Amino acid sequence: MNFGENLQKLRKERGLTQQELADMVGINLPNFSKIERGISAPSFATTQNLIKALMVTPNELMMYPVEDEDSELQRMAKSVSDTDRVIGLRIKKIISKNTKTLKEAVNLFDQPQPSEHLIKQWEYGITRPDEKCLKQLAELSKDFTVEELLLPDDDNVAVNSIKVMNESYLLKRSEIKQSLSSSYIFKALFEKYVDMTTLEDGSYVKAYENILFGLNEVLSSDYYLNSTPRKGKKMFTQVIDNSIDLLQSGATDRKY
Repeated sequence: MNFGENLQKLRKERGLTQQELADMVGINLPNFSKIERGISAPSFATTQNLIKALMVTPNELMMYPVEDEDSELQRMAKSVSDTDRVIGLRIKKIISKNTKTLKEAVNLFDQPQPSEHLIKQWEYGITRPDEKCLKQLAELSKDFTVEELLLPDDDNVAVNSIKVMNESYLLKRSEIKQSLSSSYIFKALFEKYVDMTTLEDGSYVKAYENILFGLNEVLSSDYYLNSTPRKGKKMFTQVIDNSIDLLQSGATDRKY
């Protein structure tokens, strides 16, 4: 199947005539017909407009092969902002409350309907729905207006991050294969962190953060792939040693 044949298939699946889709992407009917027949190729702007009008991903329109879609989505999701991740989780909740499968989710929307692949991208926060779909999602939720659906959870970055962390756990809960038997440790670490933020002296919070930062770094595979891991280890060891000395001094003097 070539590009033109795929375009025709996507158009017909959405019940659109050539003229209707041509009007939606801003080109005349003869030029659109040439694209569908494979006589000419669409410009970059027209391709972008086709993606929006047909509500598909670039891969679906251009027929790029994707070996593992979920892995690719997870990779792309790593670069999304906290706000987009929260919006994606809200969309996933709304859709899951109203349907059981992605195939059913497509039918929640008016024509032209979004593809299953596009809905997945919304749920991961990679892309956002257009205004029409946002309105329909808000109506389905009964809890959000369109504006509220797109708002960050909280102006406080720390509070927002905590909420995202909880939402991320709930999202991955069914995929967890290992026991989280020591998760109480993370709860204790967090509670101690919050307690330290109430102190007048911010040096202890900074020392605590340095330890957590060092732990986060050495748990990353990128740390071990670094060309100079020994140098990095020495630097982190020094920072953590200094932090522990400060915390020990604070504990001895009962400052926290």
